Amino acid sequence: MEQVLDWLTKIGQVVIKYLPANYVNMLDRTLPVWAIGLGAAVIMAFMLKLITSMIFKIILWGALIIIFLIILQSFDVPIFDMITNIGK
Repeated sequence: MEQVLDWLTKIGQVVIKYLPANYVNMLDRTLPVWAIGLGAAVIMAFMLKLITSMIFKIILWGALIIIFLIILQSFDVPIFDMITNIGK
């Protein structure tokens, strides 16, 4: 538990260090630094979840499009020839 509080305190110190002065002045002075670190850690975890989900969706849709194009190619639809001739 002590290590977690130390870790959250370090995150809180970094957040306070890089926040603009007007935001630091608005912080409640009775709020412990580890609580600021906890809030930052929750926000970082949420953003990591969103970014990971978005990357997974991009990879998944890309794979589905490639599979669809390969299936079209197997039905003698010259889709790859059409794609390469778009700029010509």
